[in-house]
Amino acid sequence: LAPMQMTPDLVRPTTNSFSKIRGLARASLKNIASHVLSSGGPGGDNTSSHTT
Repeated sequence: LAPMQMTPDLVRPTTNSFSKIRGLARASLKNIASHVLSSGGPGGDNTSSHTT
């Protein structure tokens, strides 16, 4: 369904929930990134240092 086909009543709560989902996704991405960096990368190789 295209967003333009939605009624304004549906668009408002959908946008609100999308912002919540974006916030959750961003937080989980930070957790995943920090976990990957702390474990030494996707391969678990601690000899190669990744700096951001």
